[in-house]
Amino acid sequence: MLAILTLAYGLLLSSPACAYGWEHQAVPTASLLKALESDDPAYRARAALSLGIKKHRDALGPLRRLIESGEPSAEVRAEVYRALGRIADPAAVDLLAWALEKDENPAARQQAAWALGALADEAALTTILKALDKERDPGVRSALAGALGGIGDPRAELALLKLFEV
Repeated sequence: MLAILTLAYGLLLSSPACAYGWEHQAVPTASLLKALESDDPAYRARAALSLGIKKHRDALGPLRRLIESGEPSAEVRAEVYRALGRIADPAAVDLLAWALEKDENPAARQQAAWALGALADEAALTTILKALDKERDPGVRSALAGALGGIGDPRAELALLKLFEV
């Protein structure tokens, strides 16, 4: 059954409809959750992307488990972090904070920073401010600054001004 769903999903992704983004909504959530268990990291990443676009809260647990189980693919981890930001559930802040501190891949940390900015709550702001003090990668620092800029809290504005002081 999974092979048939995989083939159907692959055909759908190769169609012109893919350019308009509706393919994410067309795939049943249950199939996407199952795809998170695939041996193929490209399928896991695409499933995380689609679950995030669908903003399906039932995906929070499986996405969290994927990271907590030690997902080896940086691409998959980045898509999971981005999906968590799109789903926008404050319960994801702790996992995203862990990602900023522990994920070794800068591109994945950039997505975690973006996701925290999308959450835009008190815990996310605190996490971003703390990470900005520790982070040394310029791409991740830029993503953190972008996340702060989108939050609009006065503390975020002060941190941005401090960041650009010479």
